[in-house]
Amino acid sequence: MEIRDVYEIMSRFEGSALSEMKLEFQGLSLCLRKEGEPGRDPFVRKEKPEPVSVPASKTGLKEVRAPLVGIFYRAKAPGEEPFIKVGDRVSKGDVIGIIEAMKVMNEITAGVDGIVEEVLVKDEELVEYDQVLLKLS
Repeated sequence: MEIRDVYEIMSRFEGSALSEMKLEFQGLSLCLRKEGEPGRDPFVRKEKPEPVSVPASKTGLKEVRAPLVGIFYRAKAPGEEPFIKVGDRVSKGDVIGIIEAMKVMNEITAGVDGIVEEVLVKDEELVEYDQVLLKLS
């Protein structure tokens, strides 16, 4: 079982009506509990994830962070040009990538204006919530 599989299980659990789940598989023991509204459909997302941008870091660059956990895609489709490259100018609201979560493709937008100085994630990389995706000057 890969880490991607664990995240998929966690995502599906979060969207289910279950309040607790225990799973043992190939030496992995996973116990999940939650409080809140049961019965949400894991394949329906009513709200668009908000871009997460952080003020200048120690290097003086602005960081654009992942607003959710999932698989990051740099382009709209395989073989197409990436949304952004180092040196590109982006404006607040520009699409910088897509994160697939629970089979839903979520466009990720820049929360600030700037010039792309560094892209920190690869295409089809699993990203964590609040992980730095790119840095802007």
